[in-house]
Amino acid sequence: PYIGLARKRFLRKRGKAHSSPPIEGGVSCADEMKSTRYKATAALGLATAGFLASYPFSAGFYGGMLNSGCWAAMVGGLADWFAVTALFRKPLGFSYRTAIIPRNRERIFHDLITFVEQDLLTKDNILNTLAHYNVAELLIRFLEEHQGKQGAKEIAHKVTQDVLALLDANEFGRVIEDMAKEHASRVQLFPAVVQTLEWTVKNGYDEKMLDFLLDELTRIVEQDESRRVLAGLFAQLRETYRQGAQNHKLAAWLLDMSAEHFVDAARTRITAFLQAVKEPGHPLRGKLKTWIDEMIGQLKDNSAFREKVEDWKAEVIRTKLSIRYQVGHYLRYLRQTAAEPGDGAGRIPENLDKAIDGWVDDFKADARQQAAFDAWVKHKLEAAVDKYHGQVSIMVQERLAELTDELLVEFIEGKVGDDLQMIRINGSLVGGVAGVLLYVCTYWLERLW
Repeated sequence: PYIGLARKRFLRKRGKAHSSPPIEGGVSCADEMKSTRYKATAALGLATAGFLASYPFSAGFYGGMLNSGCWAAMVGGLADWFAVTALFRKPLGFSYRTAIIPRNRERIFHDLITFVEQDLLTKDNILNTLAHYNVAELLIRFLEEHQGKQGAKEIAHKVTQDVLALLDANEFGRVIEDMAKEHASRVQLFPAVVQTLEWTVKNGYDEKMLDFLLDELTRIVEQDESRRVLAGLFAQLRETYRQGAQNHKLAAWLLDMSAEHFVDAARTRITAFLQAVKEPGHPLRGKLKTWIDEMIGQLKDNSAFREKVEDWKAEVIRTKLSIRYQVGHYLRYLRQTAAEPGDGAGRIPENLDKAIDGWVDDFKADARQQAAFDAWVKHKLEAAVDKYHGQVSIMVQERLAELTDELLVEFIEGKVGDDLQMIRINGSLVGGVAGVLLYVCTYWLERLW
């Protein structure tokens, strides 16, 4: 930034750039330096005028004292002017030991680069400085106090609008479908099926599955369709016993029983049996659970079943997994919704704003997440410092190389020019006081001698 400031001042001085408006209520460094330079020049001019005006009266005590003081002030001011000017330029055309800073710019730059790399911006200094900051707190402060959250929302809105406007709905749907198929093809379905069954048994869901199956069987038995099935079964059974076992007692009982009575009795018995199996201690329930466990254990090593599951998955992916049209239709819907006036236009931005607000609130409330974010950022910064620290000297060297001799002089004068001009003023003042004191001492010594 200092180099940029010096460049602007240099160009402004030559009329190649527009001057920036003055800071309200303040004075720029250049204006302050010019004011001090005018004061130093005025002091030198006043001393010269005093010397010339008092010269005709130098024979008297007061005239001589004034003339001697003005003479010394003029010499001191001229000497300091020459010294200050010699730092940057060649005063009065003298080239010996003048223009010190431009002539030694390479050595100055080398020492400055060495200082920055080896003393100021060392790895340890950078890492120690990072350790004193909580990056998560800085992020929260930026988001809450410096309009960072609003800026994030505006960026999200702009990116969403640009993405929706640029994406081709059909091509985007095809890409998403291809990605889904490729990812699904790499996933082994059989282990997931076995793990799901094991997890189901481990967490007691096999009991719930049995209860569900028993309840469904009970519901089926109570439907009218089951009545017709049982009535048909009873008719077939009675006809069989009538033809082949006329003297059998069961046949006689069946011949005497009506179909409705048989169906009602059968449905009652079946329903009672199913409800009994739902009890935890029923023997059949235990056998069913044991059968489920054994079946899951056998499935793990059943290569034939594994192949069937994977073949079924591949067939489903190849023939059934078609989402390109749905994705394209949804994308067109989002684009249309975002473009509609009224409530539709604000739906997507509102959802984005809510998502960002929710993320910020969750981040502020979660100390563990803040600590993890702080550690992650510092780890990345430490890695970047280790990798790119050698670039610091190169960056400084490149920036300094942009400074011409004129820009370098402008830059330094902008920083210390005011103090250098004060040296000129002090030289005139000290010279004037020294001249007066020397004159008084010489005057009285001559009288005493």
